[in-house]
Amino acid sequence: MQGPRWHAGLKQETPTVLPMPSGSVRESSVIHVDGTWYMYADVVPWSSPHHPNTYDTGIHLFTSRTGADWKHRGRVLEGTPGTWDEGGTATPGAVSFAGQVWLFYSGRERRNGRGHRHIGLALATDPEGPFKKLGGPAIDGPGAKDDPCPVVSPGKDEVRLYFRRATGTYSIDLATTRRPRGPWEQHGPVVEAHGDLRATESTDAKVIDGVTLLAVMEQYHSPGKGIRTVLYAARDGRAFIPCNPDCFEDVVTIRHGHRMGSHLTFHQDDTGKIKRLGVTRVLDANGHYSRCLFDTTFAW
Repeated sequence: MQGPRWHAGLKQETPTVLPMPSGSVRESSVIHVDGTWYMYADVVPWSSPHHPNTYDTGIHLFTSRTGADWKHRGRVLEGTPGTWDEGGTATPGAVSFAGQVWLFYSGRERRNGRGHRHIGLALATDPEGPFKKLGGPAIDGPGAKDDPCPVVSPGKDEVRLYFRRATGTYSIDLATTRRPRGPWEQHGPVVEAHGDLRATESTDAKVIDGVTLLAVMEQYHSPGKGIRTVLYAARDGRAFIPCNPDCFEDVVTIRHGHRMGSHLTFHQDDTGKIKRLGVTRVLDANGHYSRCLFDTTFAW
């Protein structure tokens, strides 16, 4: 069974590259509030011994009125020494709900990337911060948890958080709440690794015309398949099936067949329209990378 058919097109072949002269920008989450775009992104300093991995990193803020000219506003979230996330904060997921910006993130236990990963939550009344962490991990239960992708339900009555859970195998799970401190209701996996599929990674989620769109990077055992970004859809936000077509890269490419990049995200405005998309792309021979943004059309 296939989900709703979608179509998209790029309005530009040369992307807007997010400015960050001394570090690499890997994963991001974007919200649109009162005419301004706010992008939360994990930044790895070029001087870090862990580059290109997002260990010992922080979450930074970039803003734009147009979506083309972005300004770096500095770091808004980092690990707290002596706590569960002292190893760094990464993979942000942001949503505006009930008068606050909810900024979810992956917390690293150790600066070298080892140890447990959990999902934390920080709140702010202003999208530029300051953000206040709630303390311990937001989601409990077995396994490592990261890659949070929150959405507000179509009824505007709850936050739905999609995230990756690793318990020997990988899955994309769902948890929901109406309040920052919970209680959280955990609904289990909505996308699971199976067959030739080795690993999954949630990169973004958006509600478009009442349908939840979930972007998942999938890595396969078969060398020929490599890594693909698969789009899933669910009208109830729970029972996901692959979109038609399912593979994003098979539809949206740039001239000469170059791959777009990894860690796909969508920029959705206040009206619910997708205005652009973002991917991570290596920029030079030194392995430096950043978010590359393309104006786009997207519709069911």
